[in-house]
Amino acid sequence: LLCMTAQPFVAQGSFTGQWLLEFGSEPMPVFLTLRHQSEGGGRHDSTQAIPKEQLQGLTPAQVASGGSAVRFQIKREAGALDCEGWFREGKGSGHFAFSPDAKFASALKQRGLEAPSAEQQFSLAMHDVGLVLLDELKSQEYEQPTLDQLVRIGTHGVRLDYIKGLGAQGYKLKSVDSL
Repeated sequence: LLCMTAQPFVAQGSFTGQWLLEFGSEPMPVFLTLRHQSEGGGRHDSTQAIPKEQLQGLTPAQVASGGSAVRFQIKREAGALDCEGWFREGKGSGHFAFSPDAKFASALKQRGLEAPSAEQQFSLAMHDVGLVLLDELKSQEYEQPTLDQLVRIGTHGVRLDYIKGLGAQGYKLKSVDSL
């Protein structure tokens, strides 16, 4: 019993990790790094530029401070990352916990996909793969992706602007795997 209580408890299907945010001077983007450990023990890091609008509850005063405790959310269609940590002079770090959005899973089902597993939904949120991207694929007459293909799109850095850019240049790949 003593050995069991010495180990931290992590609920099945809960996803937590660390965040790092770096703000540059305008108009530079905000760089977000997310780090988490999978149930199998693998460590995963993801860095991307994000719009400031995804950072709900984080004020410019907190970001620019000489040191400030912060609590905010990174909002994505698939769910939110509830963050807490510290900011100093445009750089911050801390921990997050993922809260899935049940409406997102329902919207995927309405579009002909199965309900995502907890891990798939977390990955879609981490990489900001949402319904708008899925709808753009359909409007450009790509094949209907599977959930695993959507997850791969995110982990390989395929974003909405990339897909739109290909279409605007006249490229019609049709295959999601070709993206």
